[in-house]
Amino acid sequence: MRFWNGLMLFNHSKWLSPLRIYLLRSRYLLSMGVMKLTLLRLEKLIQTRWKLDVVIMRDKPGKGRTLIEKFEQEAKHAALAIALFSPDDFVETPDAEYLQARPNVIFELGYFYGQLGRRRVCILLKKGTKIHSDLEGINRIEFIDSVEEKVAELEKELQAAGLI
Repeated sequence: MRFWNGLMLFNHSKWLSPLRIYLLRSRYLLSMGVMKLTLLRLEKLIQTRWKLDVVIMRDKPGKGRTLIEKFEQEAKHAALAIALFSPDDFVETPDAEYLQARPNVIFELGYFYGQLGRRRVCILLKKGTKIHSDLEGINRIEFIDSVEEKVAELEKELQAAGLI
């Protein structure tokens, strides 16, 4: 038997309370069939293969909170954050045109870097999504069609974080 069945929240070098994996994704993902399917596949993969809880903010009740209050309160229970970078925003500059992740995903990524440290944050990048130059040197997992292509790499990240 493992030390814990689920996960525990890492805070100030102590495991304090049950925790989850927080999935960061674009709020527009719901209207995009392919990427919505990607999010659902990732959620199912984490829950069935590794028996871990998953938090997706849209699934949590509002309880009269502002969006930032809801995010902060739900995020504090995360042991690991997985940022799903999908090609949601079309950007046109004088020199180039490209697709990038939504600003809310970048904001939440930075929040989790500060809260959990980089070792407990994973970027899952859909091929064709331009990554911001500040993140160019950060290791990430790139997939082409489905997150299921990268099960072994995701598993390594979960193991390195001590979650499985």
